[in-house]
Amino acid sequence: MFLIPGELTTSLLTGDNILAAEVHNYNALSADVTFGTSLDAILLQKSGPELKMQNLQDVLTLFWDRGGFTLQQSDSVAGPWNDVAGPIVSSPFTTTNSIGTQFYRLRR
Repeated sequence: MFLIPGELTTSLLTGDNILAAEVHNYNALSADVTFGTSLDAILLQKSGPELKMQNLQDVLTLFWDRGGFTLQQSDSVAGPWNDVAGPIVSSPFTTTNSIGTQFYRLRR
């Protein structure tokens, strides 16, 4: 048995990875050589929540599908970003659309 050093996700690269093995036998006439191997990995997808909005008669409602995030807003898509007062950490969030263009995002 052998172990791949470090975390599997940092030891392997995207694309082809090569596992090399060398097998030795006691002598050429011996039938005692057996080699088997397997490599399994379960990688969790790290995806962010999906931020959705609904705008009805100047009432904007933002909602998202996962917890653990703080809602932020900015006057510009480039920032600076600030936490929405509260702070808002759970869905939904409702506000009037009377302050002009606002951008929203979720921060972990």
